[in-house]
Amino acid sequence: MFESVKQNSQQSGIIYATSLMVSFIVHVFIICLLILVPLIFFNVLQAEDLVAFLLEPPAPRAAPPPPITAAKAGHAARPMPLQVGVYAPDKIPEGIPAPDTDFDPVDPGSIIPAIPGALGPGVPWGTGTKVGPVAIPAPPFLPPPSPPSPKRTPIRVGALEQSKLILKVNPQYPPLAIKAHVTGTVVLEALIDEEGIVSTVKVLSGHVLLVDAAVQAVKLWKYSPTVLNGEPVPVIATITVVFRLD
Repeated sequence: MFESVKQNSQQSGIIYATSLMVSFIVHVFIICLLILVPLIFFNVLQAEDLVAFLLEPPAPRAAPPPPITAAKAGHAARPMPLQVGVYAPDKIPEGIPAPDTDFDPVDPGSIIPAIPGALGPGVPWGTGTKVGPVAIPAPPFLPPPSPPSPKRTPIRVGALEQSKLILKVNPQYPPLAIKAHVTGTVVLEALIDEEGIVSTVKVLSGHVLLVDAAVQAVKLWKYSPTVLNGEPVPVIATITVVFRLD
């Protein structure tokens, strides 16, 4: 009896080990199949997508939208002028006083326009109700200016009298002439106007060191006017200036 039990147990162990080995191989195969099949199909799908992307022509670009054109503004309708008729009333409306007939009629031509601003601020023109017409005075008469008197021709008189000399300025002796002991006279020709003022001076003779001092002094001289036929006249006179070392 014990031998049969032992034999049965050995057969059961072999069957168990065989079934375990077969089960392990089947599970390994299923696991490998589950891992490899997705990888194989994934690569195929990616290759097919890549080939389709390369062979497919690019999609055409969408056409740009048409430009928006501003609507042309229509001509604005000109408003028709409102025509208002002028009708004379048959009677004076209520609330308006009757015209005053107790005044003398005024000739419109005798009214002179008022001066702007004469009635105060805010009333540029008009005579108003309290201020009468303002008469504009005529501008004063101004005589025409007298024409300028023609220039008189100077008269040569030679040497003027000392009595006609009103203002005399002595010349300053030049220091260089003093060191060189230069003396003598300087003869000048001067133009004296109607008022007796020396206007121009011309040198006739004299030492070169004394000429300038004589001219500067004579330009400051003044004479009484020379009168001819009751009118002052310009004259050309000869003036002599003497230089001495005292």
